[in-house]
Amino acid sequence: MEKRILFRVDGYRELGLGHIYNCLTLAEHMKNCQVLFVLHKRSDLGVKKIADSKYKYHVIETDKDIPAIITEFNPDIWVNDCLDSDESFIRMVKNSVPRVVTIEDRGTGIKVADIVINALYEDMEEKNVYSGWQYACLRKEFLDSEPIVFREKVSNVVILFGGTDPSNYNKMLYKVIMEIGSRYHDIRFNFITGFGYDAEKNGIITSEEDNIYVYSNVKRVSKYMKEADIAITSQGRTIFELAAMGVPSIVLSQNEREQTHTFAQMEHGFLNLGLRDVSADLVKNTLDWLINTPPIRRNMHDLMLRLPMKSGVERVKKLILNL
Repeated sequence: MEKRILFRVDGYRELGLGHIYNCLTLAEHMKNCQVLFVLHKRSDLGVKKIADSKYKYHVIETDKDIPAIITEFNPDIWVNDCLDSDESFIRMVKNSVPRVVTIEDRGTGIKVADIVINALYEDMEEKNVYSGWQYACLRKEFLDSEPIVFREKVSNVVILFGGTDPSNYNKMLYKVIMEIGSRYHDIRFNFITGFGYDAEKNGIITSEEDNIYVYSNVKRVSKYMKEADIAITSQGRTIFELAAMGVPSIVLSQNEREQTHTFAQMEHGFLNLGLRDVSADLVKNTLDWLINTPPIRRNMHDLMLRLPMKSGVERVKKLILNL
């Protein structure tokens, strides 16, 4: 008998689209299940992304709309990927749904959820919490891709700050690369901008004479990672994709919550520069140094490839379905 799974998830500019992509990845692995996405009306970008997929979805005004949706869809499993949950809300859902799973959750709801899956956090001690990179869910394109072959000489740098880039790091990096690009005529700089980011409005445009190329809303990000010798990114789930590809990476946090994500450290092959008020000079000097230190990049690459990143999605699927 096929399971009925309801994904409660949001995605808008301030939040980003990482939760949306994560739930879409999980849904793709639930081939024998009926799936429904439920999003709040403020999730304009998330609704558009789900609408472009093959999955059914429902938009709610408030949480008061949820009991009617539960009655109509009658889910066997509720998957909540909306950051910190509230205990009273999770109890309300559990009154009607046999199994409740929450994701990226450090709220009071974790006390009553059946299980909690927190790939972006490490060493949470609650007995029902599964935390750490072992539970990262890679998209199919990364499951199917081989990691990069390390090169001593840098010929390609990729810059990617997720679906919305709320701190507008793209703009800072564009200026940085304009400043240092004249020293690196043989390096191509690829900006991969997301579904909810207006690159042209922010002045992020292709400039071939500066070896800067801008690609918006690309279908396969792995193609650009595969060509990269260095990546610059934020601390969302993209860090797991870069680790799977073995791309030495410089990381900036978009907000204080991202700063609590502990995976992107040197022990896993990342140079972490911290919070969003990091200076452009620090980014410029770090990139300049990394380009010119092949032994450091090789070590970062090797550290990443020690991690069996591709097993996470199947592990999470089994937890959700209680297999």
